[in-house]
Amino acid sequence: RMGRNDAARRIVTLLVSASTEKTDRLSRQAYALLAAVAIEDHKGEVALRHLHAAMDGVLLSSRDAALYLLRAHS
Repeated sequence: RMGRNDAARRIVTLLVSASTEKTDRLSRQAYALLAAVAIEDHKGEVALRHLHAAMDGVLLSSRDAALYLLRAHS
């Protein structure tokens, strides 16, 4: 299981670094995935940093409600 989390973290980090705009939907989803992996690894502070990157500065829709749940969990 740890190997899967590490692999997911590497892949998503590459997606974020390849993105031209850090506020586009793909980047925000990638940060949300990084937050979920950090929560799984019991790294709440890291998860919160990723959630801030995913949530700050944009108007969130009802589709993004899970981000609030992740934030509460971290």
